[in-house]
Amino acid sequence: VRPPRNQIFITQNEAVIEVEAYVNDYNGGSISEMELYLDGRKIKRLEDSHSIIATLTNVSPGLHEILVKAEDNSGNVSRERIPVFVGMREVALKIEKDVPNGHAELEPEGGLYVDNIPVKATAIPKKGYRFHSWIGDMESEDRVLTIKTNRDLTLRPVFVSEANPVELYRKPIRISFGPLEGFYATAGYQVDGGAPYGKKLSGYTYGWLEGYNMAGSVGDSQTNMLFAACNVFETQRSNHSWGIALPAGLYNVRLGLGARGPQDTVNVTVGQLRADGSKISIHDQIGAGEYKE
Repeated sequence: VRPPRNQIFITQNEAVIEVEAYVNDYNGGSISEMELYLDGRKIKRLEDSHSIIATLTNVSPGLHEILVKAEDNSGNVSRERIPVFVGMREVALKIEKDVPNGHAELEPEGGLYVDNIPVKATAIPKKGYRFHSWIGDMESEDRVLTIKTNRDLTLRPVFVSEANPVELYRKPIRISFGPLEGFYATAGYQVDGGAPYGKKLSGYTYGWLEGYNMAGSVGDSQTNMLFAACNVFETQRSNHSWGIALPAGLYNVRLGLGARGPQDTVNVTVGQLRADGSKISIHDQIGAGEYKE
């Protein structure tokens, strides 16, 4: 069948779609009838034909279904449904791959659409896990989302263990680390004193490890420059180290690091612990005058 499934037609008005479909005899029968439909409306019918060709005109913007139906003299019926999209521009809806403990499905499938198409995204957990939330370009706790395609989006479903109570993953905790003093903080960063785990009036929650001292303030609101920020401590190996201790749960963490001068190249190790206690590390280097989030 032509066009293929999920074909996109970009047009400023209505589209013209050329349809060709071919069918073979099956299991000793002979094709007696072929029919072509657009969105349930019969367009063409042929008898004793193995092919059907038609030009669909004035196809309006949106999602449409082309249906090719064939019947043989033994009463066998086959149907091929071909979704197509007509619109002014292409829009991508992407689900991140390699999501642990589950996956997601799109309906219509494919991931490439046109503008103003309703697409259903469904999160499907593996056995022993439950859906927690969507993150990425949209955040939601609804397992099934209906999204209108007005911009490119990338989504990631999060799944958590059923062994833990759901309340464990519903702590209203946000964390942010600011850059070093003399650098400009982006919108949303907080500068606050360190303390044992607890909620702050700002709505953010900090739980610094012992030995870590954070004291700071921000400058003029128009500049948002940090006068003082994170002060690291040194370990026995003389490496600057810091960390944060939080109760079990699911967190979104933002980390900002910067080097102030030529002598201040920062070697960064960001890591987490595997279940066996070994460390997974990502190494990066931030040069003088740079800032990375």
